[in-house]
Amino acid sequence: MRHFGNPRRRHPGKFGLLFIIITAVMTLLVMSLWNALMPELFGLKSISFWSALGLLVLCRVLFGGMGMGPMMFKMARDNRQLHERWMNMSEEDKQAFFARRQHRGHRHGWGCHDEDKTPDKNNEPAKPFDNA
Repeated sequence: MRHFGNPRRRHPGKFGLLFIIITAVMTLLVMSLWNALMPELFGLKSISFWSALGLLVLCRVLFGGMGMGPMMFKMARDNRQLHERWMNMSEEDKQAFFARRQHRGHRHGWGCHDEDKTPDKNNEPAKPFDNA
């Protein structure tokens, strides 16, 4: 049985610690830049660490889209199409898929499409999938 789990689940502490470190560094960068530039240029007050963190969160909400960019919807559509194709495959097709994937991954790298060394059944050309 293959495990297609999320690799972050193996080490959730590492991901959390990395997130906290990156957030702290970004907050310190915003605070340092604000305190170096804004009081001198515009006469504004200096800000604290927590004010800089709040400013980062506010900018993320206003300009970042909270992860709802156009690529997110494209990835969801592609994953749905892949799932539909997988569910319509026969067991023989699934096994052939894994055999081709394993063959490419171990001998020629993942990006290689060496079709003449991949075993075909009855030398039939590959059938295109309907992506509609």
